[in-house]
Amino acid sequence: MNPQESRGPKPKKSRREVPTSTPAPAPAPTPALLSFSLSPETVRVAGGYGISFAGSVTCDVGLDAAAPPGGVRVDIFLVDAKLFLLPGTTDPGYADNPKLVMSVVIAESEAKASKQLDYGGESLGDFVYEARLGTVTKTAVLHTIS
Repeated sequence: MNPQESRGPKPKKSRREVPTSTPAPAPAPTPALLSFSLSPETVRVAGGYGISFAGSVTCDVGLDAAAPPGGVRVDIFLVDAKLFLLPGTTDPGYADNPKLVMSVVIAESEAKASKQLDYGGESLGDFVYEARLGTVTKTAVLHTIS
């Protein structure tokens, strides 16, 4: 008798089934800031130097693609805030320069949003605002005239 026959049939080697799965898709990249504008760009205010004024303009921001789930926040800053009174304050914004004045949230699946931007001050001239998203910055200027 053959020694191999006495042991019986060879056991089958067990092959462990490894489940195959498809890797999760990479998250969509955050859209970049495409545009930033103020409307109107020029506002007429009563008085002149030393006379307080206040008002609001429409701030529009746009992305190069639709916002992902949860939306996208774009921060709006006032650059060179000296002699500029922020609404609800009595002191010029000397210390915080640039000064975060508001954020605009662009909703999921949207590519643009608008929000009212309040301004005020004691001197006429040009006030520079910046919209920032990641490393991208866009600039808009508010002109105040008498």
